Amino acid sequence: CVRACTRVRVKLQAGLAKLLHAKSVMDGAYRALGVHVRPVCNHPQGVGDTECSSVALELRLTLTVVMDKLSFDTSPNWSLQKLFRSKPTGACPLASDSVITVDTTDNVTRYHATLSPAPDAVENIDVYGHSRRLAVYDLRKVNASKPLNLIWRYPKTVLYASVPKPVFFVERLATGYGDQDGGMLVRLHNTDPQSCLSVLYMETVLWYFRILLHTMQASVNGKPVDLWANLTYQAAKDRQRPHVLEYALELPPSSVLEIRMEFDKAFQMWNEFPPDAHHGFYMSSGVACIQSFSTPNASALYPVQNGYLVYRGRESRVLTVHSPPLLIMLPTPDFSMPYNVICLSCTIVAIAFGSLHNLSIKRFTLKKLEAASVKDRMLKLLGMAPGKS
Repeated sequence: CVRACTRVRVKLQAGLAKLLHAKSVMDGAYRALGVHVRPVCNHPQGVGDTECSSVALELRLTLTVVMDKLSFDTSPNWSLQKLFRSKPTGACPLASDSVITVDTTDNVTRYHATLSPAPDAVENIDVYGHSRRLAVYDLRKVNASKPLNLIWRYPKTVLYASVPKPVFFVERLATGYGDQDGGMLVRLHNTDPQSCLSVLYMETVLWYFRILLHTMQASVNGKPVDLWANLTYQAAKDRQRPHVLEYALELPPSSVLEIRMEFDKAFQMWNEFPPDAHHGFYMSSGVACIQSFSTPNASALYPVQNGYLVYRGRESRVLTVHSPPLLIMLPTPDFSMPYNVICLSCTIVAIAFGSLHNLSIKRFTLKKLEAASVKDRMLKLLGMAPGKS
């Protein structure tokens, strides 16, 4: 993750990329680096026209970091310099828009904190049926001689309140034990007591987790349901493509949908294991796409119009929620055994080859020894050279 973040920082040397300090990012309680590619209509023929004369690919890089301020500083006050160890010195020359937004919705009625310097603009937007108040800073008005350092100060002691539970969230757990069989459990939660949620859930599972599709079971609040009619499945091929499962779901109000399935753990070649083989293998996150709904704690800072996220001409038709990844152990050989065998074999070969090579190239000659007198022998035993007194 540090390497990936560093590559992004190298490509982006100005603007918001100045805040991508590796140590600050890795000190966060949560971090996620995402690459999103999607086809978009480059030149639509008209409003309401479903056809597109030119299709382009849109690349979007996202970095999400959640900072636990109290983990490295007892004061609740924060600033960009404290959080990221850096300050932006201007906008990226290639960027048409570069802003920093601070959500100050609860500050008006609860915290009464001060934000300095003063924002360039204050916007009131609608996010999933709830009004949000944003302080906006335009980095195009910032230069290197006067970098931007946002400072948030509380006038008194802060009492933190509990965060309301999100309307929709996903849980994912690994089940089973041993090196042969395994399984996973997925829970989709709809905490809204009045509204149903239409969810499109997709799992991409690598080939070495061989899914047993006949073991799949689903239930809503403990009652079995049938998902086969709304399931799209593509089987994996060894070392070529992963499993792909896609469900079209309808979650009733105040419900929990559970999906259980089992899989076999495949054997791999010795050179297919990562350097830390006994750490395990990660199963990538599942992706849940849901339509717009009303929630008080959405993290999006963009207004919603007619069910679409819209911000300065850019839109996203769905809200995407990623499930936690899973760490699963596969059958792993004892990689210390080849090392021991190599060491032992090399030692034996070195001893045998060294002795044979020495005997093969060594030349034996006869040396005639002259008879020495008793006096010379005594001097030699005493460490004195013969002929010296």
